Amino acid sequence: ARWHALDASLSRLRERLHGEVYERLEAWFEHAIGRKDLRTACVVCAHLALLFENVRPSELDTRAMQWLLSSQVFLTHNFEWDAEAPLTAAAPRPSPRPSPKGTPAQTREAGAQAESAEAAAKRAAARQLRIPQSQLFDLWQRHRHALLRALGGRETRGARAEARSAVMAHVVRVVACSSPRTNDAHEALGPWREMRGERNVGRFVLGDEASALSARSAPGSALSAASAASATAGGGGGGGGGGDSYEAWLRDECSIDATQQEINVQLGEYHASVTRKRGVLHSSYARMPDFRLIFGASADASSFQSAEVAATKQRTHLRLVNRRHELQRWAPPGGDFKRLDGPFVHQYASWLEALPP
Repeated sequence: ARWHALDASLSRLRERLHGEVYERLEAWFEHAIGRKDLRTACVVCAHLALLFENVRPSELDTRAMQWLLSSQVFLTHNFEWDAEAPLTAAAPRPSPRPSPKGTPAQTREAGAQAESAEAAAKRAAARQLRIPQSQLFDLWQRHRHALLRALGGRETRGARAEARSAVMAHVVRVVACSSPRTNDAHEALGPWREMRGERNVGRFVLGDEASALSARSAPGSALSAASAASATAGGGGGGGGGGDSYEAWLRDECSIDATQQEINVQLGEYHASVTRKRGVLHSSYARMPDFRLIFGASADASSFQSAEVAATKQRTHLRLVNRRHELQRWAPPGGDFKRLDGPFVHQYASWLEALPP
């Protein structure tokens, strides 16, 4: 009878945690994101992950997978983890000696020490998640294998594909600092697939982008040629044709499509472009006619996250995170630009008319 009573109490507690407490924490997270309070959002996000710490692999549902993965990705991009302690401990600071003329010097020294200790305490409090960081790392590591088994695969239809797309879309919404409960038409990004290859386990990309990325490991690609050359040369890589194959493979491995969106479950990272430079969209873009036509006249730029694809002196290329839109802004040349004109230019510039449009 006692075991039945304990089991019933445990069921009621879990029902309340995954019901009332979960709804309250999610509302707090949405409120913190709306106020751009990343410190509070990190604390709430860590506690949302803590709700699913003791979930068994057989009990992993879509909501549990969403926050177990979203919390790690969000904290990886927005929280500064404590650095490792130095191997050698710092020497203790000697206590100030009493001044021969009294204690003013000692008083000033004590005041400076108190201020520095208070500042250090504030910095430490700002880094705290109210949860031991080692506990979070252990939580994510224990659930990682179950997440990979539940999300892995390349099928685009079925229950697993739908759950995978729902989890990945939730991760993108959370990382983009938008409401985790929003699900509008702009967020229908398409099916997510796991990349092919033994070294790509846990790397998920959008379905229309996975083909270009996985082509590197297809038969006849530079990766396959390098593998064959290495097998023929015994792994030495010093053969005549092996060098070219390795250079092609290395170049192909280091170059990633600038339009790639990738979620790495192994590392808990989200990549929106090669530069990985993300931020809130500048308010000047919201005043552009094309932007207002697509997203509405009342669209707020602070609710959009952008990833920089390319930036030059006269052009800025941005990709809107979690939305299938890209922005390119061209700036006119500066004052040092001189327009070529005169009879000489008109005489020898007729070849421009022959160029195709």
